[in-house]
Amino acid sequence: MCEHFLRQGRIRICEQLVQEAGLQVDLIQEPFMRMNAVVEAFQRRDIGPALQWVEENRERLQAQGSMLEFKLRRLRFIQLLSDKSAPDALQNTLKYACHIGRFSSVNEKEVKRLMACLLYQRNIAGSPYADLQDPAHWIDARNTFAHDACMLQGLSVDSPLAVSIAAGCKALPTLINIRHLLLEKKVGSFTDGNELPVAIDLGDEGQFHTAFACPILRQLATDSNPPYRLLCGHVISRDALNKLVRGVRLKCPYCPVESLSTDPREVIF
Repeated sequence: MCEHFLRQGRIRICEQLVQEAGLQVDLIQEPFMRMNAVVEAFQRRDIGPALQWVEENRERLQAQGSMLEFKLRRLRFIQLLSDKSAPDALQNTLKYACHIGRFSSVNEKEVKRLMACLLYQRNIAGSPYADLQDPAHWIDARNTFAHDACMLQGLSVDSPLAVSIAAGCKALPTLINIRHLLLEKKVGSFTDGNELPVAIDLGDEGQFHTAFACPILRQLATDSNPPYRLLCGHVISRDALNKLVRGVRLKCPYCPVESLSTDPREVIF
C-alpha cells in the first residue's frame, strides 16, 4: 500500500499511513517523486523534465533498446514547428533537427517523415504528416517514460495493489455465482487449498509467467522438463505430456480436444 501511494504521488498519505500503522519500512521517496513530477509535466505539454531524466539515464536506456528519447525529441520538433506565435519557428526547428538526425540509423523512416514535414510548416494539419500532431503521441511518450522509469528502478509498470484489486473485481462475480450454486446444492467450501474450482479469464493484462508450474504434476518447469502447448492451447509440462500419450494419440486433460502426440510444441518464455 505504501508503494502504491508513492507511485500515485501521495507522499503525505503514505507517511501518515506508516506513522499511524507503526510500520517499520524504509521509504525511498525520491524516485517516485521524480517520476510523478515528469508525468505532471507531460500533462502541461512540457517535456523538459523528461528530457533531463533521459540525459541522466541515456546509457542505461540505450542498453535496454529504449525509444523514449526519440519520441520526446519528435514531440519537441513538432512543438517548435507548430508554434504560430514564434516568427522564427522554422529556424528554431531546423536548429533542433540535429537532435533528430542522431536517430536516422535506428528509425530512418520516421526521421525522413519529420524532415519532409518541414515543407508543410504553415499547414501541417492539412498535410500528409498531420498524424505527427496527434495527441496520442503525448500519451504514448508518457506511457513509455513510465515503463522505462519503472524498469530502471526494478519495478513493475502497474501498481501491484491496483493489479490485485482489478483481478479480484473480475473474479468476484464468478465466485459469487459458484458460491450460490454450491449453497443451493448444500455443498461445503468450493476451495481446495489455494486453488479455485474454475478457470477465470483475467485478460492479457492479468497474465504473468515469469515461471511455469505444470497444472497436472504441480512442478515448476525446468530445462529438462519444459512446458508444451497442446493443439487446443492448454499448456502442460513434458513429463505430464508423456504420461498422457496413448500410442500416437493424446487427449487434453482439460478439454475434449484430441491430437497426435507430435502436435504439441515447446513453449519458450
